[in-house]
Amino acid sequence: MSFSRARTDQGVSGGNYVNNPLAVAGAPAGTTAAYYVPAAPLPTVVTDTTELKANARYAFAKQQAVHVGFSWQHMSSSNWGYDGLQFGGLAAVLPTTQVSPNFNVFTIAVAYVFQFR
Repeated sequence: MSFSRARTDQGVSGGNYVNNPLAVAGAPAGTTAAYYVPAAPLPTVVTDTTELKANARYAFAKQQAVHVGFSWQHMSSSNWGYDGLQFGGLAAVLPTTQVSPNFNVFTIAVAYVFQFR
């Protein structure tokens, strides 16, 4: 069994100057023409993965055996990047309605083994 957690922080620095929409002709003296908007870090993206594996081998003759295996994996994530893909997320863009991935995978394997000697 294994478990992993991935955390991705996207810290940013700097910022940008933005024009003041109230600084028009006829504005009061001393109105700031542009102001500085500092950048803010983006939310943390988290991905959790859990995996469980089991297998067995049964030899029913000297040269013959059966292998049986099972695995299960669950992955869940929280990613802010998918928020803009929803209806009403972005203006003038067709939404894809994609969501942050969350899934389960089950596998079962059976193998017959014959050894030539």
